[in-house]
Amino acid sequence: MKKVELVRYIEKLSAIKLTSDEEEKFSRYFERVIDYFKVLNEMELGEVEPVFSALPMKNVTREDRAVSRDPEKIVKNAPKSEENYFKVPKTI
Repeated sequence: MKKVELVRYIEKLSAIKLTSDEEEKFSRYFERVIDYFKVLNEMELGEVEPVFSALPMKNVTREDRAVSRDPEKIVKNAPKSEENYFKVPKTI
């Protein structure tokens, strides 16, 4: 696939319209990126472990636990409420 054809294909997928000058410009960018991937493919990595992030990652989510609140206080500032429930317009 020629580089300009690749740009036109990506242009179609992303629903954008490029000028012919922009297509030519991006085809040169893509060519440089593809050339860089060729260089990376030539590297001998041997026993190098794959890395997913340069920073150490850990789970930062909180413990999931129920917290009881006073329902009357919760709905007190609602525009409309009934028996400790929010009243909202019917949605179909």
